[in-house]
Amino acid sequence: MLGLFLLFKLLQLVIVYFAPAPFDTSSLIFFESHQQELAQLPAALQWLVTNVFQKLVVWDAIYFLKLADEGPTFEHEYVFGPLWWRLLAQIPLDNIYYKLIGGLFISNVSHYLSCLVLHKLTKRYFGYKVAVNSALLTIIQPSGIFSTSIYSEPITQLICYTALLLRSYGRRSIRYLLSGVFIAIAFGFRSNCLLYGLVFLYDLVSDVSIYPLLAGLPLFGSLCLSIYIPYQAFCPERGEWCFSTTKSLVSYAQSHYWVNGFLAYFTVGNIPLFIIAAPNLLILATSIYNLRSVKTIRPILLTSLVYLIVQFFFMNVQIINRVITFLPTHIWYVALTENRKIASFWIFWTILQTALFATFLPPA
Repeated sequence: MLGLFLLFKLLQLVIVYFAPAPFDTSSLIFFESHQQELAQLPAALQWLVTNVFQKLVVWDAIYFLKLADEGPTFEHEYVFGPLWWRLLAQIPLDNIYYKLIGGLFISNVSHYLSCLVLHKLTKRYFGYKVAVNSALLTIIQPSGIFSTSIYSEPITQLICYTALLLRSYGRRSIRYLLSGVFIAIAFGFRSNCLLYGLVFLYDLVSDVSIYPLLAGLPLFGSLCLSIYIPYQAFCPERGEWCFSTTKSLVSYAQSHYWVNGFLAYFTVGNIPLFIIAAPNLLILATSIYNLRSVKTIRPILLTSLVYLIVQFFFMNVQIINRVITFLPTHIWYVALTENRKIASFWIFWTILQTALFATFLPPA
């Protein structure tokens, strides 16, 4: 499996290398201020950074690297994976390029470990053959280049799968309580992981005990902390979201800066983005429907269903292609049915998406 993983990553990097320079100049402007740090790198590493790695710093990746280097300046930057850029900031070498290389290393190792963890989790629910299929499918999952670049998706995927694995050992154990801690940490990397609170709510309803409450407390604490930190930094002087009912900067930023909200994304101009998202929306919906009889994964299916509804009706729909990684549902379905058409589509999509990403073209 490691050989296939490395081969697939190499293919992506080759595509990035041959991709033309992106028309967006944000990353070029950012790196121009770090030319002295580039000169400190060994010659071979300078070539690799200039010709490949810098091309991966587009879209949200530029925010992550900038935040790791400078910290947040504007309010909306508090929403960008607060634990992810703080983790990148902890890379000890005082050189922005080493932070970039370190971030790429963490992302790709996290992606590979996600394959291994999902193999172990799937084996507990579906057996060895499906576990192998699931691990292989995780390599070619539709997040594609976003699981290679310095995005928060790979480490979030690893933490979520680890949490689900811990939970699978039983609901009245230390490992179950640890699963709640892991989900709370995952929420710090990506806010959509809040939906996993539904798993503990499901557990509470189906098996009334103190364990689901205790397991869910860290996630609740993370939610409170995510509201408190920006509120303390900007309020009450900022007005607007400071006086809202939720006091949540995340909710405000999503609607104000990224036009999220019920049917807010339903415009003529966004039709191409809905088309781009359609295959994986359909795959996830089909997966939920066809796995509904598997009782052991019902809380995960519930989380998947709510995510599907929120993603389609409330969010920037095209990001499903990368955000879906925090769920194993679609991978399990394809692994169980051994659907080669979907697997082939994911390979084709990943290749196309890599080229689009490197040239700063949608989707992202």
